[in-house]
Amino acid sequence: MANATIGTDIPDQVKQCMRSISAMTPEVVQSTYGYPNLRMASAIHNRSTDLLAQGFEWSLLYSQPTNQPMHRYKIAPSCCAMSYDPGTRRYNCNTSFVRMSQIPFGNPWHGGAWHGAAGKDTGSYTGGTAF
Repeated sequence: MANATIGTDIPDQVKQCMRSISAMTPEVVQSTYGYPNLRMASAIHNRSTDLLAQGFEWSLLYSQPTNQPMHRYKIAPSCCAMSYDPGTRRYNCNTSFVRMSQIPFGNPWHGGAWHGAAGKDTGSYTGGTAF
């Protein structure tokens, strides 16, 4: 992943699960996994199909259904290198990271400039279209 994308480079076990879900109809997904409504089952079916065909980044941006602008966030640029610790079974950031909790300044429905330093949080879409 030299270009810092995931694309379709997804672990084999996850691919196997997505292939299984994408081969089902949304109705079968709902019945098999106990989703309370067809809309939720259809969403996981669409996302599985799109992840396999289009890759992670495309699915993150365009896979249906999409969230409202206040619940969609910009993709953060690469900021560090990650390493896997098999002892804890966790990924670790190899650079310092400060958690930020600022709230968008202005109308949070449309995103907007941060009040104060932006930090690592990218904020929401501006009007649902800007990246």
